[in-house]
Amino acid sequence: NYINAHGTSTPLGDFAELQGIASVLEADGTPKSQVPVSSTKSLHGHALGAAGGIEAGICIQAMQESLI
Repeated sequence: NYINAHGTSTPLGDFAELQGIASVLEADGTPKSQVPVSSTKSLHGHALGAAGGIEAGICIQAMQESLI
């Protein structure tokens, strides 16, 4: 399992996102410490409409290289 968060580094947005992630993991019975969470926007910025495609590509490459 891996979560690629929206992660735009806004205090309110990040807090709400982490609460949502924790809620889903708790409902599923998955320990929060066992699921890595990160965001790639700190590397490439928020590309608006292209952000999803960029982040999907990065995640695919990370899976191919067994990083996640």
